Amino acid sequence: MAHEAYKQLSDETLDGIFQSVDFITKPMHHQKATWAWAVDGSGRAMIWHDIGTGKSYCALGLADLWHCKRVLIVCPNSLVRKRGWLDQIRQHATGTATVLCGTKDQRMALQQTNSRFHIINYEGLKVLWGRKVEERVNGRAKGKWVPDPLAVAKTNYDLLIVDESHHIGQPDSLQTRIVFGLARATPLEIEMTGTPIGKDEQDLWAQYYALDFGATLGTNFFGFRNRYFHKIDLGRGRVKWVVRKGAREEILERITPLTMRYEASECVDLPKRIDQCYELEMSARQRSVYNNILEGLVAEFNEGRLTPKTIESASVDLYRACSGFGRNDADQLTEIPGQNPKIEQVREILRATAMFGQKVLICHNFIYEGRMLETLCRRMGLKFSAMRGEVADKEGQYEKFIQPEGDTNVLIFHPQSAGEGLNLQVANHLIFFSFAFLGTIMRQQVIGRIVRAGQTKTCTIHDLLVVDSVEEYRYENLQVDVALSTLLLDYIRGAAA
Repeated sequence: MAHEAYKQLSDETLDGIFQSVDFITKPMHHQKATWAWAVDGSGRAMIWHDIGTGKSYCALGLADLWHCKRVLIVCPNSLVRKRGWLDQIRQHATGTATVLCGTKDQRMALQQTNSRFHIINYEGLKVLWGRKVEERVNGRAKGKWVPDPLAVAKTNYDLLIVDESHHIGQPDSLQTRIVFGLARATPLEIEMTGTPIGKDEQDLWAQYYALDFGATLGTNFFGFRNRYFHKIDLGRGRVKWVVRKGAREEILERITPLTMRYEASECVDLPKRIDQCYELEMSARQRSVYNNILEGLVAEFNEGRLTPKTIESASVDLYRACSGFGRNDADQLTEIPGQNPKIEQVREILRATAMFGQKVLICHNFIYEGRMLETLCRRMGLKFSAMRGEVADKEGQYEKFIQPEGDTNVLIFHPQSAGEGLNLQVANHLIFFSFAFLGTIMRQQVIGRIVRAGQTKTCTIHDLLVVDSVEEYRYENLQVDVALSTLLLDYIRGAAA
């Protein structure tokens, strides 16, 4: 039966199929239809549901329906911690969960625990299932990480869940090749993503190879590329591969039997509001900048020299570091070198929303954050509006964004410029980029721009939260009606303890 036929099954029919199953959480129609489709399948499934539709619960439900005793979950770092997969398992599944973290020996020891679910981020795959070998480059010895097939062969999981599977879109990357090995060693597999295609359809080959080892898109990436794409010579040794006429349709037809896709608009029983928190770790350089600021504050606190003015100034510096920028030696604002976890997470969200025509709001606290977000949108080729103090024609920016059929899908705004009064329900996604100085009342005012009377779509609130930071402390105390300076002093006192 085609997956569209499962979508047409009534609630009564689906309830009858699962009448003997005692679900911890009442499933929605699209989740039951996904389960029915997957259970009738081969035990290897690709779930392409929209962001906010409960893909994690779909996977956990299948772990129960397939009677899996040991499950390995591979996911982005932002979903590893307590507000990600750990929280999903606590709410919707039976059995304990363990995050595989630390040194290789520590992770190997954690693997031996009796937990039903083991969770690891993509970056951690090489620690457990990779090995470093020496190769010579231009006569010099150089270390190189490669998959360790012996280590992979020792795994004993019933089910492999690959969350945000577009992370294995590059077939020659180390993490992708390790996932290939884990997939071969595991009898059941679920891959999930709302954004399977990044640059173009070439991203699909590795994701489906991990599912069926070439049965759908071929056993060789270069053969797949030569069949469905043609090469354009750009000169100076540069080439571009472009999908052939009619190839896109053929690829989608081939992957359909393994793929279930639900758009948010199809999920009629979704709640009116979904809250999603992404727990992000600072880069090493961010953490160094942040710790230097915090250590100075702790020293002043211990010496009794900490003043309200110092707290106010330092709070700005700490929040800036969380967002990936600060002042250099010339006292100029500049981005901290290296990857910015917040910007990368916004990129992921926009890939799943704005690039598919959905309207997205991004609320920031610092002017420099707004500039960074504008740069991101330009690099992604997304049209945007901006509303903050330094933007002159705010009304024109607002009018450009709210056109339902317009192609401006992102509004980057400061809460004092667009956080109150405006009707922005043309959007149904709201990203809080940072938490500096955002009180409970203003936060609710901002949310009220989209979650309001007349909104016909499910709204998703995305919180980008840097863990082990003042931001996390602020987030956990959003409902506490105290001055921000008092909260920061409590945070410093805790750091000094």
